[in-house]
Amino acid sequence: GGVVQVLHGRLAASPPVDPSAAEEASACFWWLLGTLECASDHPLAQCITQFVKEIPGLPEIVPPSDFEYRSGRGMQCEVLALGITARVGNLSFLEESQATAAPGLQGWIAEMQATGHTVVVLHAAGVALGAVGLQDPIREDAVWA
Repeated sequence: GGVVQVLHGRLAASPPVDPSAAEEASACFWWLLGTLECASDHPLAQCITQFVKEIPGLPEIVPPSDFEYRSGRGMQCEVLALGITARVGNLSFLEESQATAAPGLQGWIAEMQATGHTVVVLHAAGVALGAVGLQDPIREDAVWA
């Protein structure tokens, strides 16, 4: 297997008109995603954590407390810095948690999945905050069957 790459990320909300607010929302999304994923040894989580750690200007990624892994679906944990329980995982974990995703985000998730991406959704307080799409890069020496 090749190295999984974070190719796309999308926040749930439309970007605010104020560019600094949009930048802050994006930074918060990536920081929270990195905080959750750094507690996992899953290859996708490690990929996301590495990607997030390379984003300049984010606060330090600190492992969360009360980490609970849900096999094949995702994980949830307490993020003490924000006083919330946050969850990250696949689409079925989002639905199982009875969280909602804005129509624009739902469409983006469907589009990513239709093009072969694995989609990871970050949600807290019953609302999807955003998602990332990951895909194995095609190796240069790959042979088409």
